[in-house]
Amino acid sequence: MMKSETAKQLKISGMVCSGCEINIEKKVGSIPGVKKVKASYKNGTANIIYDESKVKLQEIKRQIEEIEYQ
Repeated sequence: MMKSETAKQLKISGMVCSGCEINIEKKVGSIPGVKKVKASYKNGTANIIYDESKVKLQEIKRQIEEIEYQ
């Protein structure tokens, strides 16, 4: 990982199937500065690697909420 990259695991409620994982991965993965995202509906989490110099965690959370997950 580069110096400005950060890895976070977010708890996400509302995922009930693999389709939900795909929705979150596509939405978050399309945000400039997000390097990698892997969602798990079984664990209710998303592991995200992002560049803090390009996107803030609050913006990532806002994008998740925009597609009806929390």
